[in-house]
Amino acid sequence: MKTYIEQFANQLQVAYQNALNLELKPKPSHFQHIAILGLGGSAFGGELIKNYSEKILSVPVTIIRDYTLPNSINANTLVITSSYSGNTEETLSAFEEAIQKGAFIVCITSGGKLLQLAQQHSLPYIQLPTGYPPRAAVGFSFISKLTILHKLGLIPDFYTDFQESLQIIQNFSDYGLVHEMVEKFYNKIPVVYTSPAYEAVAIRLRQQIEENSKQLCWHHVIPEMNHNELVGWLLPTSTLPYTHVLILKSPDDHPRILLRMNFVKQKLGASELTLKGTNKMARLLYGLHLSDWISYYLAEKNQVDPTPVHVIDELKNSLASQ
Repeated sequence: MKTYIEQFANQLQVAYQNALNLELKPKPSHFQHIAILGLGGSAFGGELIKNYSEKILSVPVTIIRDYTLPNSINANTLVITSSYSGNTEETLSAFEEAIQKGAFIVCITSGGKLLQLAQQHSLPYIQLPTGYPPRAAVGFSFISKLTILHKLGLIPDFYTDFQESLQIIQNFSDYGLVHEMVEKFYNKIPVVYTSPAYEAVAIRLRQQIEENSKQLCWHHVIPEMNHNELVGWLLPTSTLPYTHVLILKSPDDHPRILLRMNFVKQKLGASELTLKGTNKMARLLYGLHLSDWISYYLAEKNQVDPTPVHVIDELKNSLASQ
């Protein structure tokens, strides 16, 4: 896992060059909805897309982590089907339904059944390199999805943002901060709060701590948690000392959200991190990279191997036999 994290900047560069080969004709007036089908690491690229493009796209984005599609999916929907392995059963089921509904489909996969189906139905696809755990291939997932949106005329060129993001990752040196958070999260349940604009970072940190560090974690967004979860910090008194709250801030967060974050920080004794970068993509990818390092060194402190996910393999084998 350490090698995958160390090579993240290189993965982004390879992903960018790889996606350029995709041939798509712009159809900006055709789409009324974008649906991203995927689970786990393949779905997470969609979370980055939602956060990065929310002020750019003029059509809504839905991430579908299910066997079936909502009724709103139709011929005016762009469906990006993302499965790193190509064999994710939920994604394949939803993909078949998208074909029946006549949606415009583009696939992202390293192989498996999804690649076979894309070729069988003459659908455009981006084929990813093999050999990665899906959660470690997020650079391929994110950049591929961005390129699809750009080539279809739905978002402007993102190369300038991409270049700064690369520099942020290549020059990453916040290992002191990483180890500080590892010490605070060790033997605790991490609780991560951020604004809706950067929820993808909180999701990444939660998922990586769960899969890499083999440790429970949860996240929520502010202001929504101010209307419910904030009250729950009274009980159970036996559990609360075994939590540690981290608030992720960004310079472009809404001023009222920053005030709310400050209140939560003081009330709960939370730690605070500020995402770095002068554009949104850079801040998102900095947060992702920081999260990956925290989860890796937390796994090391927990004395667990961050790469295997045995219980997920056990679940897949159980389902395959039924």
